Amino acid sequence: MEKTFLSLLFLASLLCCTTNQAVLLTVSPSRSQHFIEDSLTLSCEEDGGSATWIVWRNTTAGVVSQCGIKWGRQHGSTCKNSMALRSDSGLYWCESRGRAPSDSIQLNVT
Repeated sequence: MEKTFLSLLFLASLLCCTTNQAVLLTVSPSRSQHFIEDSLTLSCEEDGGSATWIVWRNTTAGVVSQCGIKWGRQHGSTCKNSMALRSDSGLYWCESRGRAPSDSIQLNVT
C-alpha cells in the first residue's frame, strides 16, 4: 500500500505542471504501443544545449530506474533497449543534473 502511494505521488509530481521544457524525449519507432522483442531507442533532445541527459522510467510494476542499470544501454543522451519485454511498460522521461526533467511519455509493450 505504501509503495503504491509513493509511486502515485511520484507520478503526480511528474504530471502536475505543464511548462515549456528545455528537453524533449523521443522514441523510435515513434509510437506508444510496442511489441515484445521490439528494439527501442529513446533520445533526449535539447534545443541548443550541451547537457548529457539520462533516460529514466517508472514501470507499471512501480520500479523506478535509469537506463543502463538493469535495462537498456545509455550512450550520451540516448538509451537503446534492444529487446522490449512486457515489464518495460511504463512512464519514461529525461533528467539531467540541475535541470528540469522532460515531460514523460507512456510506453506499452504487449
